[in-house]
Amino acid sequence: MDNSILKIQNEILSRKNICHELIIRKKSATIELNNVTLKNAVKKEQEEYYSNLLKALNVTITNESSRLQKNYDKEILGSKELKDFFQVSDKTIQEKLYHDPTFPSIFITSKRKGITPLRLVVYTLANT
Repeated sequence: MDNSILKIQNEILSRKNICHELIIRKKSATIELNNVTLKNAVKKEQEEYYSNLLKALNVTITNESSRLQKNYDKEILGSKELKDFFQVSDKTIQEKLYHDPTFPSIFITSKRKGITPLRLVVYTLANT
């Protein structure tokens, strides 16, 4: 009987050790799963953060370029301003804007020409 009791005790102890090992593996797997889940959550937060940052940057760039374009359009001098600047007739300014190859005019629209203040200053200095 002692031998069979000893075998049963060894079997119980062996199964107990196996259970402990399985519990430890389960805890380790749970910890690993939690770590992976946490890493994925952090990655997802980072992706969302950078995605929002890119969207904000795109909006800022679009707004800034629109603002610069509006300011640039305001600064372009048309025939009326040039007529006052040079104190000449409309016909003379039209001739300068559209037909004088030395006058640095630019197209404001597909049919309308003008000049930026900086180009006007350079042109004036070069021709005085």
